[in-house]
Amino acid sequence: MSAIIRRRSSIGADVTDQRELGKQSTIMPVRSSSANATDGRLTPMNTRIATGGEVERKRQRGFTLIELMITVAIIGILAAIAYPSYQQHIVKTNRTDAQAFLMTVAQKQQQRLMVTRSYAGGDDALSALQLSVPANVARSYDVTVTSAGGPPPTFTATATPKSGTSQTSDGNLSIDQAENKLWKGNAW
Repeated sequence: MSAIIRRRSSIGADVTDQRELGKQSTIMPVRSSSANATDGRLTPMNTRIATGGEVERKRQRGFTLIELMITVAIIGILAAIAYPSYQQHIVKTNRTDAQAFLMTVAQKQQQRLMVTRSYAGGDDALSALQLSVPANVARSYDVTVTSAGGPPPTFTATATPKSGTSQTSDGNLSIDQAENKLWKGNAW
């Protein structure tokens, strides 16, 4: 008993694969005389002849639905853990940026005290110190500077979180002339 299949070889020529039970297969070139032989659709490339002469399909490659669902579940678990951590990191970074700006304000206030014997305060305090709030700080905080004439003169620079931002629950930051740095009532 033998089975014959026609297929296209890797170089494009039509060949016949003849397999007999118990014998080695031989591959012989064949001239194509039928219409089907010229269009390359004789036998699909993903089929082979099984022992009994029946055609057996090779398994298609790819992912199964269960494999995809397991992957989605793993990604979901990782995202559930990573996203809150990322949000906390953003809040901490914004706070650090505001703290750095408040330190700059305090430094400029000390320089101004040496020259004018007073601190800048009020709505125009930052412009009097020749400072502008950086964009990354202005996005999350409102910065205000208040001063008192003294004696001795004092100032307090405060960064208040803007409502509707991720910083809302983070608390106020402040620094004064004695470099007392407060965040939620505690030192930063």
